Amino acid sequence: MRGISLKGQIRDVYKQMGKAIADYGMLADGDKIFIGVSGGVDSLVLSNLFQMRQTRIPIKFDIIACFIDTNFIKIKKRELAGYVKPYNVE
Repeated sequence: MRGISLKGQIRDVYKQMGKAIADYGMLADGDKIFIGVSGGVDSLVLSNLFQMRQTRIPIKFDIIACFIDTNFIKIKKRELAGYVKPYNVE
């Protein structure tokens, strides 16, 4: 998150996500977050938000991404894998 300027709706969602995590105790040390990634905007944004949160909160958790192959959307699977790899997502 350092060096990233969040604006507009992404900033609002990021803040609401942090509030929900704190208010409802949604994460604990050692948790594993399993995210189904289809290549669509919604799953990539969710993955990205969790990756940003990982660097900003004192809770240590792992993110595991699972590719969901839908037959109705053409996805470049190697590019998708390359999207999550720099963040050390399994």
